[in-house]
Amino acid sequence: MNRQSCLIIAFFFSLLFISVSTTYLDVKQIVPLPLAVTKKIGENKIIVNVSWTSTGEILAAKAKGRLRCHPHDAVTVLNGLQDHVVGDNHTSYEVEVHKKDALVSCRTGIQDGVIFTWKFFFKT
Repeated sequence: MNRQSCLIIAFFFSLLFISVSTTYLDVKQIVPLPLAVTKKIGENKIIVNVSWTSTGEILAAKAKGRLRCHPHDAVTVLNGLQDHVVGDNHTSYEVEVHKKDALVSCRTGIQDGVIFTWKFFFKT
């Protein structure tokens, strides 16, 4: 047997061992969906609608939702901390605007033992 055929046989046997020893782990995650920032309730209030979906999570598990925005002199989050269950898949936050034409950085997330956060920006 020549050297090339020995390498080919070794390659196929290594694939066999790799495919046999594969084990899968359960994945638990919350995935953010596109969010919507809409003006509402006059000119000085903005509604931020946040949606998510989950994989492997218990839908009735308690979760906390939070929204924080900076700079504080430009906006104030009125209902920044909320109680939910993972299966709600949606929440809304009310943001009061103090300055016009300010670039606002916000961080939102869902906590159910593990914190899932994502960041977004908008202009008032």
